[in-house]
Amino acid sequence: MHPGVEDRLLFVSDDAILMGSHGQIEDGNLFGRAELAAFGGSSGAITQDILRLLPTEGSFELLYAFLSTKLGLALVRSCAIGTSIQ
Repeated sequence: MHPGVEDRLLFVSDDAILMGSHGQIEDGNLFGRAELAAFGGSSGAITQDILRLLPTEGSFELLYAFLSTKLGLALVRSCAIGTSIQ
């Protein structure tokens, strides 16, 4: 089943960095954590709950390495908005 949107908006290229874009800001949660897209053949589809980063050529490894550090995670999470029920 295909939702009727352009494939480039649905499927993920293998050179993308994926980040959880919703959730609680607590240790162990996925919000703001960087992961490499490794679906092979661009066969993986994602929803709007995952932020898709497409780095410029030559900056893929550097951006992923930075976002994977404690500082990178803290900087991403510092931009969070909204409320959280505790």
